[in-house]
Amino acid sequence: MNKIYNEVYIKWYKLARVTVGDSYLIPKRTDEDIINNQVSNENWLNLSPAKNLVEVASSVNPNIWFSIHASGCSIGVHFNNEKSMNKIKNILRSRCDTQKTELENVMKELDNSWKTTLSRKKKEYHPMQPPKYEPVITKPANHLDDIAIVELFTLSQKIAEEGRKQKQKLKELNQYYSETPTLNLVECDFALNKKTEEEFKTRILIAHRIMEICYHVKTDHAIKKEVEASIDKLKKERNALKKLIQLDSKIVPKNITNNRRAKVADLEIEIRKLEEE
Repeated sequence: MNKIYNEVYIKWYKLARVTVGDSYLIPKRTDEDIINNQVSNENWLNLSPAKNLVEVASSVNPNIWFSIHASGCSIGVHFNNEKSMNKIKNILRSRCDTQKTELENVMKELDNSWKTTLSRKKKEYHPMQPPKYEPVITKPANHLDDIAIVELFTLSQKIAEEGRKQKQKLKELNQYYSETPTLNLVECDFALNKKTEEEFKTRILIAHRIMEICYHVKTDHAIKKEVEASIDKLKKERNALKKLIQLDSKIVPKNITNNRRAKVADLEIEIRKLEEE
Protein backbone atom coordinates (compact mmCIF):
# COMPACT_ATOMS: atom_id res chain seq x y z
CA MET A 1 0.00 0.00 0.00
CA ASN A 2 1.22 3.54 -0.74
CA LYS A 3 2.72 5.14 2.39
CA ILE A 4 0.93 8.40 1.64
CA TYR A 5 -2.33 6.51 1.93
CA ASN A 6 -1.07 4.87 5.14
CA GLU A 7 -0.84 8.32 6.70
CA VAL A 8 -4.62 8.41 6.86
CA TYR A 9 -4.40 5.86 9.67
CA ILE A 10 -2.17 8.05 11.88
CA LYS A 11 -5.19 10.12 12.89
CA TRP A 12 -7.22 7.06 13.81
CA TYR A 13 -4.41 5.47 15.81
CA LYS A 14 -4.00 8.63 17.87
CA LEU A 15 -7.75 8.99 18.33
CA ALA A 16 -7.91 5.40 19.60
CA ARG A 17 -5.15 6.09 22.18
CA VAL A 18 -6.80 9.26 23.46
CA THR A 19 -10.21 7.56 23.63
CA VAL A 20 -9.18 4.45 25.57
CA GLY A 21 -6.41 6.05 27.64
CA ASP A 22 -4.43 2.79 27.79
CA SER A 23 -0.71 3.13 27.10
CA TYR A 24 -0.11 -0.62 27.31
CA LEU A 25 -2.75 -2.10 25.00
CA ILE A 26 -2.50 0.84 22.58
CA PRO A 27 1.03 2.20 23.06
CA LYS A 28 2.29 5.65 22.11
CA ARG A 29 3.98 5.45 18.70
CA THR A 30 5.64 7.84 16.30
CA ASP A 31 3.97 8.65 13.00
CA GLU A 32 6.75 6.76 11.22
CA ASP A 33 6.19 3.67 13.38
CA ILE A 34 2.47 3.72 12.64
CA ILE A 35 3.02 4.07 8.89
CA ASN A 36 5.82 1.51 8.58
CA ASN A 37 4.91 -1.11 11.18
CA GLN A 38 1.22 -0.90 12.05
CA VAL A 39 -0.58 -0.63 8.69
CA SER A 40 -0.96 -3.82 6.66
CA ASN A 41 -0.64 -4.06 2.89
CA GLU A 42 -4.13 -5.54 3.12
CA ASN A 43 -5.36 -2.14 4.36
CA TRP A 44 -5.92 -2.44 8.09
CA LEU A 45 -4.44 -0.72 11.12
CA ASN A 46 -3.15 -2.67 14.12
CA LEU A 47 -4.32 -1.35 17.49
CA SER A 48 -2.50 -3.60 19.97
CA PRO A 49 0.83 -3.81 21.87
CA ALA A 50 2.49 -5.86 19.10
CA LYS A 51 5.61 -4.07 17.82
CA ASN A 52 4.86 -4.86 14.19
CA LEU A 53 2.61 -6.93 11.95
CA VAL A 54 4.90 -9.97 12.12
CA GLU A 55 4.41 -9.99 15.89
CA VAL A 56 0.65 -9.59 15.41
CA ALA A 57 0.63 -12.70 13.23
CA SER A 58 2.40 -14.85 15.82
CA SER A 59 0.99 -13.42 19.05
CA VAL A 60 -0.81 -15.59 21.60
CA ASN A 61 -3.09 -12.59 22.23
CA PRO A 62 -5.68 -10.91 19.99
CA ASN A 63 -5.35 -7.57 18.25
CA ILE A 64 -7.81 -4.86 17.33
CA TRP A 65 -7.86 -4.07 13.61
CA PHE A 66 -9.43 -1.05 11.94
CA SER A 67 -9.95 -0.64 8.20
CA ILE A 68 -11.18 2.18 5.97
CA HIS A 69 -12.54 1.03 2.60
CA ALA A 70 -14.85 2.07 -0.22
CA SER A 71 -18.04 1.15 1.62
CA GLY A 72 -17.08 2.66 4.98
CA CYS A 73 -15.12 1.42 8.01
CA SER A 74 -14.70 -1.85 9.85
CA ILE A 75 -13.27 -2.75 13.25
CA GLY A 76 -12.77 -6.05 15.04
CA VAL A 77 -10.96 -8.07 17.71
CA HIS A 78 -9.02 -10.80 15.95
CA PHE A 79 -7.32 -14.05 17.01
CA ASN A 80 -4.83 -14.69 14.27
CA ASN A 81 -3.50 -18.22 14.81
CA GLU A 82 -3.97 -21.59 16.49
CA LYS A 83 -1.82 -20.53 19.45
CA SER A 84 -4.08 -17.58 20.23
CA MET A 85 -7.16 -19.78 19.77
CA ASN A 86 -5.75 -22.27 22.27
CA LYS A 87 -5.27 -19.53 24.84
CA ILE A 88 -8.74 -17.99 24.55
CA LYS A 89 -10.20 -21.51 24.76
CA ASN A 90 -9.08 -21.51 28.40
CA ILE A 91 -11.92 -19.10 29.10
CA LEU A 92 -14.01 -22.26 29.52
CA ARG A 93 -11.83 -23.48 32.41
CA SER A 94 -12.83 -22.80 35.99
CA ARG A 95 -9.73 -20.73 36.67
CA CYS A 96 -10.88 -18.21 34.04
CA ASP A 97 -14.48 -17.93 35.28
CA THR A 98 -13.99 -14.22 36.02
CA GLN A 99 -12.94 -13.46 32.45
CA LYS A 100 -15.74 -15.60 31.00
CA THR A 101 -18.37 -13.80 33.08
CA GLU A 102 -16.93 -10.40 32.16
CA LEU A 103 -16.79 -11.27 28.45
CA GLU A 104 -20.32 -12.67 28.31
CA ASN A 105 -21.65 -9.58 30.13
CA VAL A 106 -20.00 -7.26 27.60
CA MET A 107 -21.05 -9.34 24.60
CA LYS A 108 -24.72 -9.62 25.55
CA GLU A 109 -24.95 -5.81 25.72
CA LEU A 110 -23.72 -5.34 22.13
CA ASP A 111 -26.11 -4.10 19.47
CA ASN A 112 -26.92 -6.24 16.43
CA SER A 113 -24.26 -4.60 14.24
CA TRP A 114 -21.58 -6.73 15.92
CA LYS A 115 -20.96 -10.29 14.75
CA THR A 116 -18.60 -13.18 15.56
CA THR A 117 -16.89 -14.98 12.67
CA LEU A 118 -14.72 -18.10 12.67
CA SER A 119 -12.75 -18.57 9.43
CA ARG A 120 -10.23 -20.78 7.72
CA LYS A 121 -7.02 -18.86 7.00
CA LYS A 122 -5.33 -20.38 3.96
CA LYS A 123 -1.97 -19.91 2.25
CA GLU A 124 -1.76 -22.29 -0.66
CA TYR A 125 1.64 -21.71 -2.24
CA HIS A 126 3.97 -19.58 -0.06
CA PRO A 127 4.21 -18.51 3.62
CA MET A 128 4.53 -14.83 2.61
CA GLN A 129 1.47 -14.73 0.36
CA PRO A 130 -1.59 -12.72 1.42
CA PRO A 131 -3.90 -15.20 3.18
CA LYS A 132 -7.37 -16.14 2.01
CA TYR A 133 -10.11 -16.15 4.63
CA GLU A 134 -13.05 -18.52 4.23
CA PRO A 135 -15.81 -17.91 6.80
CA VAL A 136 -16.99 -21.13 8.44
CA ILE A 137 -19.56 -19.79 10.88
CA THR A 138 -20.95 -16.32 11.64
CA LYS A 139 -23.14 -15.51 14.63
CA PRO A 140 -24.55 -12.37 16.24
CA ALA A 141 -21.92 -11.43 18.81
CA ASN A 142 -24.57 -10.76 21.45
CA HIS A 143 -25.62 -14.45 21.24
CA LEU A 144 -22.22 -15.70 22.38
CA ASP A 145 -23.07 -17.89 25.36
CA ASP A 146 -21.45 -21.06 26.75
CA ILE A 147 -22.96 -23.26 24.03
CA ALA A 148 -21.83 -20.95 21.22
CA ILE A 149 -18.32 -20.69 22.69
CA VAL A 150 -17.98 -24.48 22.84
CA GLU A 151 -19.20 -24.73 19.24
CA LEU A 152 -16.62 -22.18 18.06
CA PHE A 153 -13.75 -24.00 19.73
CA THR A 154 -14.92 -27.41 18.51
CA LEU A 155 -14.99 -26.10 14.94
CA SER A 156 -11.65 -24.34 15.33
CA GLN A 157 -10.05 -27.58 16.48
CA LYS A 158 -11.52 -29.37 13.46
CA ILE A 159 -10.10 -26.70 11.12
CA ALA A 160 -6.66 -27.02 12.73
CA GLU A 161 -6.66 -30.81 12.38
CA GLU A 162 -7.81 -30.70 8.76
CA GLY A 163 -5.15 -28.09 8.02
CA ARG A 164 -2.39 -30.25 9.50
CA LYS A 165 -3.50 -33.28 7.47
CA GLN A 166 -3.61 -31.33 4.21
CA LYS A 167 -0.24 -29.71 4.96
CA GLN A 168 1.37 -33.11 5.51
CA LYS A 169 -0.24 -34.54 2.38
CA LEU A 170 1.06 -31.72 0.17
CA LYS A 171 4.45 -31.66 1.90
CA GLU A 172 5.01 -35.18 0.62
CA LEU A 173 4.47 -33.76 -2.87
CA ASN A 174 6.91 -30.90 -2.14
CA GLN A 175 4.06 -28.37 -2.12
CA TYR A 176 3.51 -25.66 0.47
CA TYR A 177 0.19 -25.39 2.31
CA SER A 178 -1.06 -23.72 5.47
CA GLU A 179 -4.58 -23.74 6.91
CA THR A 180 -5.39 -22.53 10.42
CA PRO A 181 -8.44 -21.23 12.30
CA THR A 182 -8.83 -17.50 12.87
CA LEU A 183 -11.52 -15.75 14.85
CA ASN A 184 -13.02 -12.29 14.79
CA LEU A 185 -14.52 -12.49 18.25
CA VAL A 186 -16.30 -9.27 17.41
CA GLU A 187 -16.41 -7.25 14.20
CA CYS A 188 -18.69 -4.61 12.72
CA ASP A 189 -19.02 -2.15 9.85
CA PHE A 190 -20.03 1.49 10.06
CA ALA A 191 -20.35 4.44 7.72
CA LEU A 192 -17.62 6.92 6.84
CA ASN A 193 -19.19 10.38 7.25
CA LYS A 194 -19.23 13.43 9.50
CA LYS A 195 -20.22 11.28 12.49
CA THR A 196 -17.55 8.63 11.95
CA GLU A 197 -15.19 9.94 14.65
CA GLU A 198 -17.85 9.71 17.35
CA GLU A 199 -18.88 6.29 16.06
CA PHE A 200 -15.25 5.18 16.10
CA LYS A 201 -14.85 6.31 19.72
CA THR A 202 -17.83 4.20 20.75
CA ARG A 203 -16.62 1.17 18.79
CA ILE A 204 -12.99 1.35 19.94
CA LEU A 205 -14.04 1.45 23.59
CA ILE A 206 -16.05 -1.74 23.10
CA ALA A 207 -13.26 -3.48 21.17
CA HIS A 208 -10.68 -2.35 23.71
CA ARG A 209 -12.70 -3.70 26.64
CA ILE A 210 -13.06 -7.08 24.93
CA MET A 211 -9.35 -7.23 24.05
CA GLU A 212 -8.46 -6.28 27.64
CA ILE A 213 -10.55 -9.15 29.04
CA CYS A 214 -8.98 -11.60 26.58
CA TYR A 215 -5.47 -10.52 27.56
CA HIS A 216 -6.25 -11.58 31.14
CA VAL A 217 -7.32 -15.11 30.16
CA LYS A 218 -4.66 -17.41 31.58
CA THR A 219 -2.34 -19.47 29.39
CA ASP A 220 -1.98 -23.24 29.80
CA HIS A 221 1.36 -22.66 31.54
CA ALA A 222 -0.12 -20.16 34.02
CA ILE A 223 -3.04 -22.48 34.82
CA LYS A 224 -0.66 -25.41 35.28
CA LYS A 225 1.40 -23.42 37.78
CA GLU A 226 -1.71 -22.35 39.70
CA VAL A 227 -3.00 -25.92 39.84
CA GLU A 228 0.36 -27.23 41.02
CA ALA A 229 0.47 -24.58 43.78
CA SER A 230 -3.06 -25.48 44.89
CA ILE A 231 -2.24 -29.20 44.95
CA ASP A 232 0.90 -28.54 46.98
CA LYS A 233 -1.06 -26.48 49.52
CA LEU A 234 -3.75 -29.15 49.89
CA LYS A 235 -1.19 -31.93 50.27
CA LYS A 236 0.58 -30.03 53.06
CA GLU A 237 -2.75 -29.59 54.86
CA ARG A 238 -3.59 -33.29 54.36
CA ASN A 239 -0.20 -34.46 55.59
CA ALA A 240 -0.40 -32.24 58.66
CA LEU A 241 -3.79 -33.72 59.55
CA LYS A 242 -2.47 -37.25 59.03
CA LYS A 243 0.34 -36.55 61.51
CA LEU A 244 -2.15 -35.25 64.06
CA ILE A 245 -4.26 -38.39 63.63
CA GLN A 246 -1.20 -40.55 64.23
CA LEU A 247 -0.47 -38.60 67.42
CA ASP A 248 -4.05 -38.76 68.69
CA SER A 249 -4.37 -40.57 72.00
CA LYS A 250 -7.13 -41.37 74.40
CA ILE A 251 -6.94 -37.77 75.59
CA VAL A 252 -8.19 -36.49 72.22
CA PRO A 253 -11.98 -36.85 71.89
CA LYS A 254 -12.99 -39.44 69.31
CA ASN A 255 -15.18 -36.98 67.42
CA ILE A 256 -12.18 -34.70 66.80
CA THR A 257 -10.17 -37.59 65.34
CA ASN A 258 -13.15 -38.61 63.18
CA ASN A 259 -13.52 -35.03 61.93
CA ARG A 260 -9.84 -34.99 61.02
CA ARG A 261 -10.19 -38.27 59.09
CA ALA A 262 -13.22 -36.89 57.25
CA LYS A 263 -11.28 -33.74 56.35
CA VAL A 264 -8.38 -35.87 55.04
CA ALA A 265 -10.86 -37.77 52.84
CA ASP A 266 -12.26 -34.48 51.50
CA LEU A 267 -8.77 -33.17 50.77
CA GLU A 268 -7.92 -36.36 48.87
CA ILE A 269 -10.97 -35.79 46.65
CA GLU A 270 -10.00 -32.15 46.00
CA ILE A 271 -6.42 -33.17 45.14
CA ARG A 272 -7.61 -35.84 42.67
CA LYS A 273 -9.92 -33.34 40.96
CA LEU A 274 -7.09 -30.85 40.54
CA GLU A 275 -4.73 -33.53 39.24
CA GLU A 276 -7.31 -34.38 36.56
CA GLU A 277 -7.56 -30.76 35.28
